[in-house]
Amino acid sequence: MKEILRKIHSVFLNLVLFPSTFRNKRPRPPASEVLTCHLTQRRLPPWTSFCVRYSAVVNDQFGLSNFNWQVQDANYHILRTGAFPFIKYHCTKAPPQNLNFENTFFGALKVINLGIPCLAYGLGSWMVVRVTETVQTSAGPVTVHFAYKEWKGQLRDSMPTVPTGVATATGGGIRLGLGVGWGTGRRKASLL
Repeated sequence: MKEILRKIHSVFLNLVLFPSTFRNKRPRPPASEVLTCHLTQRRLPPWTSFCVRYSAVVNDQFGLSNFNWQVQDANYHILRTGAFPFIKYHCTKAPPQNLNFENTFFGALKVINLGIPCLAYGLGSWMVVRVTETVQTSAGPVTVHFAYKEWKGQLRDSMPTVPTGVATATGGGIRLGLGVGWGTGRRKASLL
């Protein structure tokens, strides 16, 4: 069944990306290589979230939605989804776990929903991605996209400091002042 879905997905992408296949003659790296190179280039951050265009890679991780990914001596829990025109990755450094149930569950949800939420997620991502970074792969550079700037020093050395404020009841909810440290500046965020 997975092979049939993979073939249908591949035919769909070839039809949708048809014009770009004639423009782009350079070899494309596997998506797994872009994932590994990005994490390595970022010096194994505690977390990162990025998109890579389908047209820039070979989708060698089809059918994987939640899985472990080993990079050097670090293990990452990867949440991955096809979000056309992107493949979306959310990576969190964590000890290896059996994620087979979650992977099967998320895959089943995608099939049941005919991938429509994934398409909506991709179109939404397309509207908010504003930051890019170049990842060096064996097939050449690949551009990855972010919704916001991820500060490399913050990712490597520390997670945001939470909370520095005091929780107070306001109206119908709780307002929590969060001090989030990024580099030399500080930002305040409020959750309602």
